[in-house]
Amino acid sequence: MNKKVLKIVCGFAVISLGTVGFSAWIVGLQQSETSSATTINVDTVVTNDAQYLSASSTNQKIVIAETSVPESNSGIITAKDLSKGDSPSGLTIDGNALKFSFDSINVLLSEKTQTDNNFIGVKIELDDTANSFLETTVNNVGRSGSESWSYLTFKPVTLTFDENFTRVEPGNDGYIEYTLNKSTINGAAEDTTKLSLDWGTYFGGKSPVTYYNSIDRSGKDTSELITLIENVNNELTTMNKELNNKKITFKLSLVK
Repeated sequence: MNKKVLKIVCGFAVISLGTVGFSAWIVGLQQSETSSATTINVDTVVTNDAQYLSASSTNQKIVIAETSVPESNSGIITAKDLSKGDSPSGLTIDGNALKFSFDSINVLLSEKTQTDNNFIGVKIELDDTANSFLETTVNNVGRSGSESWSYLTFKPVTLTFDENFTRVEPGNDGYIEYTLNKSTINGAAEDTTKLSLDWGTYFGGKSPVTYYNSIDRSGKDTSELITLIENVNNELTTMNKELNNKKITFKLSLVK
């Protein structure tokens, strides 16, 4: 029996992070596809057990910034809405910050494979064998309870064939093909997507402005406040440096 099994896990997304110091930490991200295939041969050709998953995203950009105007500007750090002509000082605001999308996700299955496995969709998650640059041990503002933290994280998402894909009925070749319906994850506007990174444990799952402004400043004199501000500046500058020109890898896999 000859079973052709093409690798169903795809490492994905090249992210380049460009920034201009503390004043505007917008991180640009370019994503590209990587995939591989493995063939297993056993005895004679009897059945086709093919599984193939591919994904691509061209010229995508992920902006690392605040998503909305902070609830208060009375803290030690704030953000500016550049779209309204604000001066690019402080952190920037972008309604689509942290969001990303895919140009395409395609799945090709033999009828036998789908009958045997009943795959329901594609799971997207961060590749835990990569992306170590998202972790840091830098702690200038007195965090506790851990020795390392994550700058960014991503909650795994499953895109289902029923809701997020268009099915191509099998023809004479006996294959079932699913193609991503981008409108189900992008909505009506191409610049809107339901896929998004989240702020990690480094900021307590909050935005940087909210996190740093929540630090207790009661009883601190002017010198101590200046030191705190310098430490915040150093942490964000370090984050920019660590993320700059790195590649973030997402793992895509078929799920039952």
